Amino acid sequence: RPREPSEGPPPELAARVQRAEEVEEQPWEAETLVYVDGAWDSLDASHIALLKAARSRGTHLLAGVHTDETLRSHGIEPHDSFDARLARILEDRHVSS
Repeated sequence: RPREPSEGPPPELAARVQRAEEVEEQPWEAETLVYVDGAWDSLDASHIALLKAARSRGTHLLAGVHTDETLRSHGIEPHDSFDARLARILEDRHVSS
């Protein structure tokens, strides 16, 4: 069921949203928003399949990226920096923001 349009998040949160290239829609403007999160330290075939399946469920796929601190608190040492992982996930054609 499509969501009712919202006013959007507080400005300090909205400023942190990064959209993939050529995506103009903000997540809170989406007809159907789908959210997934992860470390995204690598994108193998199973990650791509997950992103493709998630995107097929909505008009906008918002991908959360865990911080280095969050990963370390769970005993995971990231191979790449947060910025590199964020850039990688935004390059995937299924991800909107």
